[in-house]
Amino acid sequence: MAYWICDKCKLYIPARNEHKINMKCNCGGNLTYHEKIPQYTESIPAPVYKDFSHIMQKLIMGYESALSRIILNCIDELYLPVSTKITMLILQGVETPFIKKHQLNELETYSMLSNFSQNNLLVIIDSLMDKNFLKLEHVSRYDSKPVSNLRDEGLGYVSILKLTEKGKTFKTGDENVYFGFIEKLDILKG
Repeated sequence: MAYWICDKCKLYIPARNEHKINMKCNCGGNLTYHEKIPQYTESIPAPVYKDFSHIMQKLIMGYESALSRIILNCIDELYLPVSTKITMLILQGVETPFIKKHQLNELETYSMLSNFSQNNLLVIIDSLMDKNFLKLEHVSRYDSKPVSNLRDEGLGYVSILKLTEKGKTFKTGDENVYFGFIEKLDILKG
């Protein structure tokens, strides 16, 4: 498959025809025609959203970034270590006795992703972990110390999500990043 690729924002647009005329991208960069995706370094994103126009690709990338920032903000505003499951319940707006007892239903991000299933939230969280914006930390249920050998501890630990430095920077920034989870969630039916 051929692509038009912007030299400035690195956005990939599937080519619908074989006209090899250089064009301008909406960001101001030059679009150049490529028969296949060039091999860039890992630091350069390469978003491809089916056959969507440049503006739609930017909107979808913005949507993914906004959802990601909501999850990152939720994790950042937690004042006590909670499991990944409780984090998802907070985002869904489920009022469990634990959430009520600790007033986690008062968090700013409480119920912000109420239309997302736990499976969908896991796909997004996995994408955030793949991009190194989140990491899992295993904490003992008894004394809040990191668990060094999980086999020795059995089920005496909880896995909590922590923001990485990269995640903290992204959370407060305005850059949009390609995650690719929208396609995994099958939201785009185009």
